[in-house]
Amino acid sequence: MKTPSLRATLAVAGLLLTALAGCSTKADTVSTAPASTDVATTTSRATTDTPTTAAGTPTPGNAQLAFGQTYTWPDGTTMTISNPEEFTPSEQAVGVEAGWPTEKFTVTWINHAGKSVSSSYLSIDVLSGGRPGSIIISSNENISTWEGTDIPDGKRLEFVVAYSVADPQDIAMTVSPDSGDAYPEVVFVR
Repeated sequence: MKTPSLRATLAVAGLLLTALAGCSTKADTVSTAPASTDVATTTSRATTDTPTTAAGTPTPGNAQLAFGQTYTWPDGTTMTISNPEEFTPSEQAVGVEAGWPTEKFTVTWINHAGKSVSSSYLSIDVLSGGRPGSIIISSNENISTWEGTDIPDGKRLEFVVAYSVADPQDIAMTVSPDSGDAYPEVVFVR
């Protein structure tokens, strides 16, 4: 049986977030810090440090890195997926699989494409213990999606995603900023 695609799951999650937004007094916003900080973020964390490429970064198309490392695509665009962190979702969280551990990850994407790019095309899939992970949405905990945010050249988008996983010691997260040839998939593993 084929599982729903990430895009289909995100579409449903987006509808649920829209419905839940009326229940919340806190608005999720994307803010751009002053030009001197080079940061665009969907969370309250704004930093100015720039991650560096891990030594021995694999070539596109066969890249596999440990969580916490940074991958650099040929145009200089970078992505870092933090080490997984255990967390307890709120009762309002959507996508929690009963009995499965839950892990959250900070995604840091710095655009160096020479033009603005949209995170709408970002693809993230999780496999854990041989089973697809289930994305968790919880606006109460700033666990969200990337919502099609435009990232100007030289700016950073940082957000937190969370998944229910079958085995927290066996996680593979496949990411690509775009489905085109410019950004082949990269796999972050634990």
